[in-house]
Amino acid sequence: MPLDLRALFRRPGLLNRRLWWTALAAVALLSACLIWPDSVFARAGGGGGFGGGGGGGGGGGSGGSGGGDGIAFLIWLCVHHPLIGFPLVAGIIVLMVYSGNSAKEGHVTRTIRRGRQIQDRMNRQAALQAIQARDPGFDEQAFLGRVTRAFVQIQHAWSEQNMLPARAFISDGIHERFSLQLDMQKAEGFRNLMENVQVRDASIAAVHSTDAFDTIHVRIRASAVDYNVDLETGRRKDGSTSASEFVEFWSFHRRPGAKSLEAEGAIEGRCPRCGSPLQIVDQAKCDACGAQVNSGEFDWVLAEITQDQEWIVPGAEAAVPGFAELQQRDPALNVQHLEDRASVMFWRLRAAEFQRDLEPARPILTPEYRDRWSNELEQMQRRSEFWKIPAVGKVELIDAQPGEAGAPDRIRIKVRWSGILSKGDPTGRSREVRRKTIYTSVYTLVRKVGVQSVPSETFSSAGCSSCGAPIDVNEQGCCEFCGANLVSGQYDWVLDDVSPYTSDMAFRPAINESFQQAVADARGSRPATPPPLESFEDVGLSLATLARVIAIDGISEKEREAFHRLASHRGMSGGQADAYLSAAGESDAGIPVPQDGRQAREFLEQLVHIVLVDGQLSRRERKLLDRYAERVDLVAADVKMAISKERRRAYQQARRQIRASKQVSG
Repeated sequence: MPLDLRALFRRPGLLNRRLWWTALAAVALLSACLIWPDSVFARAGGGGGFGGGGGGGGGGGSGGSGGGDGIAFLIWLCVHHPLIGFPLVAGIIVLMVYSGNSAKEGHVTRTIRRGRQIQDRMNRQAALQAIQARDPGFDEQAFLGRVTRAFVQIQHAWSEQNMLPARAFISDGIHERFSLQLDMQKAEGFRNLMENVQVRDASIAAVHSTDAFDTIHVRIRASAVDYNVDLETGRRKDGSTSASEFVEFWSFHRRPGAKSLEAEGAIEGRCPRCGSPLQIVDQAKCDACGAQVNSGEFDWVLAEITQDQEWIVPGAEAAVPGFAELQQRDPALNVQHLEDRASVMFWRLRAAEFQRDLEPARPILTPEYRDRWSNELEQMQRRSEFWKIPAVGKVELIDAQPGEAGAPDRIRIKVRWSGILSKGDPTGRSREVRRKTIYTSVYTLVRKVGVQSVPSETFSSAGCSSCGAPIDVNEQGCCEFCGANLVSGQYDWVLDDVSPYTSDMAFRPAINESFQQAVADARGSRPATPPPLESFEDVGLSLATLARVIAIDGISEKEREAFHRLASHRGMSGGQADAYLSAAGESDAGIPVPQDGRQAREFLEQLVHIVLVDGQLSRRERKLLDRYAERVDLVAADVKMAISKERRRAYQQARRQIRASKQVSG
């Protein structure tokens, strides 16, 4: 039966109500007919509307003619009731456009996520295949089982305040880190216990193979009851009473020539070279055969622990400015040694401050910087200040500068760390001067031109670079055992400066030169391996800069909450987010702020790149970006343009990655 539109309005008292109800019905009808025709009617043969039964032939007729009746009704409304008809038509058009845009945005987001997943899988498979090609006996599950054992073993050694059981499979940088932290605990009269340690999951996050090392980054999700006890009485002082979860990334390295062990290795307490039981005292050497068991030549070595919120897939060494040129002069040079060496330097500086004695730092300082830093140390002593509970979140090579015309080789390394500036006696009573804050420092290391790296000493960064003995130097910086001058740069890298991270290092285009070149190459001929989708930026520092900018005139509770949500989105805890907000007000925290419009726009691109890590942007995150733009004299249009640019770039990369995956699988 045809629809009698006039019958709807025979009773004047119900005219307005019927008009509005009919209008709403029209919206629903036309939405079905015009906006979602495929999803509604394509299901007819599968039990949607066509074969539902009960309606006979008339049921099929309704499905075919509903769109025409709806359009006729809209025309009738526009002619006879234009105040309702025209707004209704406009609303339907807006709804159609919005639905189309939403569908498109959803498709872009899903493509970006899929591209990232494919990239991670392909990169991981390719790197594992490279390792297995050199080492056919490598077994992923067996490796992860050893990592789990190493993790539990280190937690136990930490709780016992004795790292010797783990010394054989950790680098000098990791050993120095743990040793100083344990010394601080003992001096303050407490012990940190990690009880009921359970590894919930251990999975390979990334794998890299170079001529220098095979590197496997393992994501470890674990839980433990973490609390402190008094050293004398054994009574609980503070900490948790129930298990809490945490995530860390542990990086293991091994020389390419090493093979998987058929017997037990360093993690199990055996020499990976000769199989003898290890009796470690000062150095990670086997008494039986003399092998340096933590060199990476025979077994995997733990050389870096990165906090969840600081970790990103490391970039290629070749992307570090100046590194390739320096490596041409020194083929054995590797990033692992440089970053481990910088870690040792950081902890020796903190040890000197805690002990109020220059001696721990003397072996790693150039004479020029030693004079300057000793003055800083004296000033801290006069103020009775020291750093309490220092911790390193990230160590990363920034760039390299090969020496010319008598100048030494020079490298810069970024160190992300946190600490509580305290005043008083490090071994007794003290008070906080500044709450826990996250800092970013740049360590400048120098070495004489022509010095060659020794592969077997990559992770022996704390011993004498000449004779290998435990470091003990005189006032001139010469080894007490062999007399070698260790601070001249003649044997290894030494520290020449520590300074805050600055804006000239931080603000650069979001896409680095290597990626731009890859895009240019893609225009001519599509590369076999698309450029990576991962962020090239420092997530932690970018969030710190965002906090500093939006907090210039104070930060509202809503903005604080939005920042916490964004930090949580990037894997940070509430306490870590608070540490970044605290750092925003400190002038010496190494947080760069854009100095001009160019830097402001470049940082906006970096920030958008970080926020859009999974292809989505929440309303609160968008408000934070708008607040940043307002503070640096940008406008909302700049934010919108940056978001569109980033989504377009990520989408194009993801499509290339998906196509490449199909080519490989096909």
